Amino acid sequence: LKPSFENIKKNCFQSIDSNDINFDKIHTAVSFSFGLAENAISYLADSKLDYGDNIERLTLSHIRLNSYDSYSFFNPFNMIIDTVIRDYAELYKFELIDIYDLDKIISNLNINVKEASLLMARILYPTRIFDLLEDLATENIQSDYSKEIYKAINKYKIQLSKIKEYYNIIINMMNIRPIDWINF
Repeated sequence: LKPSFENIKKNCFQSIDSNDINFDKIHTAVSFSFGLAENAISYLADSKLDYGDNIERLTLSHIRLNSYDSYSFFNPFNMIIDTVIRDYAELYKFELIDIYDLDKIISNLNINVKEASLLMARILYPTRIFDLLEDLATENIQSDYSKEIYKAINKYKIQLSKIKEYYNIIINMMNIRPIDWINF
């Protein structure tokens, strides 16, 4: 069973060692990640209201695509039927493609406003930190969790930059729902 969002949040904050030298940075970044996750979920819910919940172009995608290794690509347990943009969101978030590649992909796929909004919600969601937090909540992390989380949170400024990059490109291309805080 996957833990609920609230259980992850509760377990995470209880598990952070206040004596850890990186406590403040970890706490800030984890709080930031929870905020991003809530924004992503709200944006997805708003997109559902705007465009409906039917996904027209389904394809075989990866649950996680955070590397170019053959195990990630060909593992049948890493596959799911989902929207055509899922893999591209993960590749972009994990810095395996850049904004120029993503822009070309968007053009080649001829995505519509609904798909652009789904892509925005996926890019907003802090996958990297939540995978670690889920492992922490389910006690799948055997090593020192703070080091793993600290590695992930060092990327949150990059993640915010990537969110802004995509948002600024797509908001000019399509009339997606605006997100006021992004350009502050």
